[in-house]
Amino acid sequence: HSHRIKVAMAGSLARGAGGPLINMIRRILGNAAITEPEGKLILIVKQNDRWVLPGGNQGDLKGWEGLARKVKSDLRGIEIEYLEHRPIEVTVHGRTNQLVTAIVYDFNLVKPPERIAPFSHIQDYEWIDMTGKGYVLSELMQKIFKRLRQRDYTPTREIAR
Repeated sequence: HSHRIKVAMAGSLARGAGGPLINMIRRILGNAAITEPEGKLILIVKQNDRWVLPGGNQGDLKGWEGLARKVKSDLRGIEIEYLEHRPIEVTVHGRTNQLVTAIVYDFNLVKPPERIAPFSHIQDYEWIDMTGKGYVLSELMQKIFKRLRQRDYTPTREIAR
């Protein structure tokens, strides 16, 4: 299961509304934007009743290689390849004293899976278009989708069917 590790960053102090200084807790997530070969659909997973991009705590993952391993163990049967684009970073204010940053790495689906067998903490998965219409997405996810839509998702090569 996912470990929610809160890391208090040195020097990240903020003044609450007229109140005392509060320590800002910063969570850094590593997420995979996995698109199918045409680049029109993206994979989202349902965890804790929320639709999110596959991934986890960036400190546990240690970059895109760890993220790819986590995705392959969470979604058995999926074959993905890393696209060496610069990852995007999106930050939102979480709870009162929390900043949440998602570092989103691009992956391509190597071939359509015959079957994906999600690990138990993943309730469901869907291939959806980049608008996210019809899904309740967090502020963080909405910002990520907006940034992804601004990018050119031309497939880098033809994928064997």
